[in-house]
Amino acid sequence: MSDEIEIPFEVPLDRDGYFRRQCPSCERILKWHHDTDAPDERDPVPAPAVYFCPYCGDSSPSDQWWTDEQVEHIQALGAAEALRLVEDALGPSTKKLNQSAGGLVRVDLELPTTTSPPPLFEPDDMVAVEPPCHPEEPIKVAEGWDAELHCIVCGERFVIPLLDLGRDSQNELPDQSENGDGL
Repeated sequence: MSDEIEIPFEVPLDRDGYFRRQCPSCERILKWHHDTDAPDERDPVPAPAVYFCPYCGDSSPSDQWWTDEQVEHIQALGAAEALRLVEDALGPSTKKLNQSAGGLVRVDLELPTTTSPPPLFEPDDMVAVEPPCHPEEPIKVAEGWDAELHCIVCGERFVIPLLDLGRDSQNELPDQSENGDGL
């Protein structure tokens, strides 16, 4: 029997192909785009070892960006699997002990009942932006965020153009000319 156990689970995507992440430093929520294209074997581009938070600019290893909800989900899956393994390992032993003791000793194995948690759900929220330095790595940020952002790949700062914040043409900036006629 192997010491390692793999428990598969899926991180859901929103309608646009983004999945939720949480900055380990400032704990703000963002979304990364899930690239479904396989890397070109002739010119593979390795994933960065660290990513930068678009909000605070801090960097963290790529495996540190789980949301609190995703961590809780993974822990619940692990707990359900651990209880199943305990029951599978100890159940036959307790049965064998009870049969061999001739009624002198009785051992009952009572484990809490547990079920796997329901799958995670990814809502279609937040606003998509592309950093000018790495437009192939779009992200989604909180609606209404109007401060500068950082590229998740290189950490370079950039400003979101107002029209990219999900506002439609009716909500464009008012005319800034002196006489208000746009001239």
